[in-house]
Formats: sequence, structure tokens, C-alpha cells
Amino acid sequence: MALAVITALLARREVPLGTLTVALAGVTSALMAGGALCARIGEGRRGLATALLFVSGGLGVLTAWTAADAYGWPGSARLAAVATAVALGLLLLGFFSPLGRGGLIGAGATTVLAAVWEAVAALEPDPARLGAVMAVFSVVLLGVLPRLALMSSGLTALDDSRSGGVSVSRHDVADALAATHRGLALATVATAVSATAASAGSSRSPHSRPSGRYFSPRWWRWCCCHEHGPSRWSPRWWCCSPRRRCCSCGW
Repeated sequence: MALAVITALLARREVPLGTLTVALAGVTSALMAGGALCARIGEGRRGLATALLFVSGGLGVLTAWTAADAYGWPGSARLAAVATAVALGLLLLGFFSPLGRGGLIGAGATTVLAAVWEAVAALEPDPARLGAVMAVFSVVLLGVLPRLALMSSGLTALDDSRSGGVSVSRHDVADALAATHRGLALATVATAVSATAASAGSSRSPHSRPSGRYFSPRWWRWCCCHEHGPSRWSPRWWCCSPRRRCCSCGW
């Protein structure tokens, strides 16, 4: 998967983004179909099917991101596209790979998190407040994830059946435990990503970042001097230079 994603990233520099989006979408669809077909042919090909689905999932996320760049989608549309690609990849892995029900749990967690992000963003456009709300939601969700994973995997239902006197096979219990662990791991990763993004967003202020097409967080930072107070954004090499001139007056 890493080789395919790196190749696609390098192609972004050489191929127009619109053309690359169409090509990536075609390759991703072919890999998804091939992975599902290999899984249906026989159990001996499940490894190949899993590899194809993993690659298609990575390329699917890159396809969504490239499409957002090519067509100028807003942040909400970009989030929806990326979350859809991740959820679809996990769904396919859940149906056609040994990941099983854990993939379905991870896809459900990703969908719920993306839906909550979209809903809160529609109600609260301020990035700082949006990040604060989602940070609280992500932390609360992390606390209830174990219980939700147990319920989604069927382990709670098996426990209730056993308490009622119904015989439960060891194989069913082992499968439910494995699904619980896998689903919990995927859901925890998705929630941790959400919490990290929310924390980064809550630390931003609408007046602490510049606007314009040439803004790049990699090369710009807030510059100030003790004598003249905070000023505007300036290139990082300027603020980190030994002379440390004031960004406003050049002192």
C-alpha cells in the first residue's frame, strides 16, 4: 500500500489534479472489485484479497483528497469524502477479509464521527468553538467505546444468553472477543484522530492566522518582538533569523 500511495503522491506533481482524480478513482474501483472477487473465489485467496482491499482503501482516501483539491471543495465536503472513503474501505475489509465484524465497527465509528463533525460545523462555524465541542465529544466517546464495542460485536448478547441458561459455543465467544478487540482498536484510532484534530482546531483563533492563497503553515509563523509587540505573519526564516527584525517596522 505504501508504494502505491507514494506513487500517487508523486503523480500529483506531474499530472493535472482533475485527470489524476479520474485515474485514481478507476484504479481504486478496480482494486476494490478485485479484492472482493478474490475473497469470493476461495479461502486460500483471502490474503490477496486483504492486500488489494488495503491498497484500495489508501488510494481511496488519496482520491478523495485529490478531488477536493482539484475541484475546490470546502472543508466539510473534503471531510465527507475522506470519511466515506475510510468507511467504505473498512466495510469491504469487514465483509471480505479476516478483519470481520471489527471492520464494520470501525466503519460505523468513522461514519458517526464524520456526521457529528459535519453537524457541529454547520451549527458553529468558529473553528475554536468547533474544536472545543468536538474535543469534549471525542473524549466522552473514548470512555464509552469499550461498552459499544462489546454490544456491537455480540459479546453482550452471548453473555445474556449464557446467563439465561442457553448453551454458548466456545467458537462463538472467541469470534466475538476477536471482533471486540479489532473493532475497539479501529474505533479508538478514529476517535483519537478526531480528538487530535479538535484540539488543534480549538487552539486557533480567527484573528491569529492570515488569509490568502499563499498561506502555508510550513513556512509562516506568528512573529513579534518584545520592543514593538506582536505584529503580522512573516516567513519562518525571517522570524528565526539571528537579526530578528520587527515584522512591522523592520527594526
